[in-house]
Amino acid sequence: MNIQTIIYWTTICQFLINIGIFALSFYVLFRKWHQASTRYISDLPFILALSYVFLIADRLDSVLGLSGIMPITQISQLINIFGFVVVLGMNLIIMLTIWIPKRKRVRLFFMIAWLILWIFMIIILISSPDTIHSILFLMSLPTLILMAITWYFCYFQKRLSIINPLLVGIGTTGIIFATLLKAVFIMIGTPIGYVFTDLHWIALCVDILSYSIMLVGFSKKMSY
Repeated sequence: MNIQTIIYWTTICQFLINIGIFALSFYVLFRKWHQASTRYISDLPFILALSYVFLIADRLDSVLGLSGIMPITQISQLINIFGFVVVLGMNLIIMLTIWIPKRKRVRLFFMIAWLILWIFMIIILISSPDTIHSILFLMSLPTLILMAITWYFCYFQKRLSIINPLLVGIGTTGIIFATLLKAVFIMIGTPIGYVFTDLHWIALCVDILSYSIMLVGFSKKMSY
């Protein structure tokens, strides 16, 4: 068994570990939402739980694509990108709700403008499959950075006591670093299948650690 084969199976196992962490995160968040005295689909735990459903679907797509079970087509790429954009969109909704909770029209304007920008970029980049994922990863960084700032803001302002915003913010910071690594590794690594390279496992290690920290943060409550 050569090193490329080891890296290949390591990457698949890392995706499966990610799926397990996402499933646990979904359970913790959905349970918190379900146990609340009043429940709305706009509640933070529900939106976060729903985003993990799309993350699970994204990682399943990665496993199926990397293993060769699902052929890589333009349609499968669009489905993968759609899930990626949906998760970012849900994070943007959370961020806007925290920063401007009473200005629905302003939030709607930001969401529409953000969506139009992403659709425009995807239409331009879909004809360049070799670079689209790297560029999309880089495009996601501003949203992730603002999301991390939002979690830290909530912690220092003693908000969102239902979770631990500090741990969630630390985890989000790790995801930013992992996302940057993924964008670089896609461009400089040796392909091992689908859109992944022999360096991708390094970013996935950071991914697993970061999402694990976020899971702990979702499980804890703050006693400000």
